[in-house]
Amino acid sequence: MAQNVDILVTVPATEQLLQFLLCPLCSNRMVQPITFCEKGHNICSNCKDTMDKCPTCGSQFSGIRNIRLEIISQWSNFTCANVALGCPVMRPIELMADHLASCAYRKATCPLNKVMDIVCHWEGPLKDLIFHCSESHQKYFAEGESFMSSSLEDAVNMIHYCDEVFICHKRFKDGKLYCAVEKVGISQALYTASFILNTVSGSERIVFTHTVRNISGNLNYLLEYGKFLKLNDKLVKRFISDGKLALQVMIWRANVKK
Repeated sequence: MAQNVDILVTVPATEQLLQFLLCPLCSNRMVQPITFCEKGHNICSNCKDTMDKCPTCGSQFSGIRNIRLEIISQWSNFTCANVALGCPVMRPIELMADHLASCAYRKATCPLNKVMDIVCHWEGPLKDLIFHCSESHQKYFAEGESFMSSSLEDAVNMIHYCDEVFICHKRFKDGKLYCAVEKVGISQALYTASFILNTVSGSERIVFTHTVRNISGNLNYLLEYGKFLKLNDKLVKRFISDGKLALQVMIWRANVKK
């Protein structure tokens, strides 16, 4: 039966200590569970699953976990997976997932390449995405938390607000108006979007609010089955004046009251 034991190792410096965390087979930093062979050689869990014997000495694996080394691994700093792209951040493994979710150096692609018939093959670090969008897609790009979408044709807008990039979709299909807002996911912050339609006289008003989700890449499914704005053409016509749709789109942080 497998047992858990503490293995005490004395080393003179942190860098030398971290060498004990490298798997002898794949050279990656080991995280729990870390086991060792009958002679005490450690191996990462991924490599152990592919090996019958210890790659260092050929002994059988004991099935015993190296709890002391697991603790060291848990709280020692790991470099970000995007270090080759320039990220200088180091975190304990337990905190790295949160960093990676919003790492400014992680690889990103242009969000417009996923919507409508727009083709853009740009890719680069996430920190450069806003600059790319503002320089290469000025036709679609806007700043701020609120804008008017008055066209009676299918449209897509990129909105830069609170260091996040949002994609606003508007589509007319089968006598219905579909609208939705997605976010690229630069940050983990939660956002809400509202679509507001007013008649010229002010006698009628429609407000529809939904939680903004990360961009999906499946626009047809998103608009048809998602919980977003859907209006039939008879209702939409009430909010058209002089060939323009009185549609206002607002975006805000979900935890900030307007």
